[in-house]
Amino acid sequence: MRLVLSDLDAKIITQTKDKVDLIFETENKRFIAEVKGLKGIATIKKLSQMYRWRVDELDNEEKSIKSLKLLLICNTEQKIEPRDRKEPFHERTIDEAIKLGWGLLSTLELFHALEKVASKEIDKEQILVALEEQVGVIKLTK
Repeated sequence: MRLVLSDLDAKIITQTKDKVDLIFETENKRFIAEVKGLKGIATIKKLSQMYRWRVDELDNEEKSIKSLKLLLICNTEQKIEPRDRKEPFHERTIDEAIKLGWGLLSTLELFHALEKVASKEIDKEQILVALEEQVGVIKLTK
């Protein structure tokens, strides 16, 4: 994930296994990302750790809440062919993310967006703007 975001010109701040999975920045936002590989879809439980990270990051960095965005990045239903997978996020997870202004991104959506960047159908900047602006389920290839 770190390499993909670097290729999109996001600045990687940290990637650790003991606390926050990934912190990166675009021109306008700092993101705290939880990266998960899941057998099923992403349920609301997957957001719980992110609550604490948000508070910790605001305390540590004294960043404005408007410039900080949390992002759950998931590769769901890993053992199922991509074309046969269901919606990657449970409805309650989507509702909570929208309420909190957080983003939900499937690795499959990111993969399709990168294919479109490679074929020059969209540019990197469009992906970064979508990450910054969209809440709930992020659609990079509208």
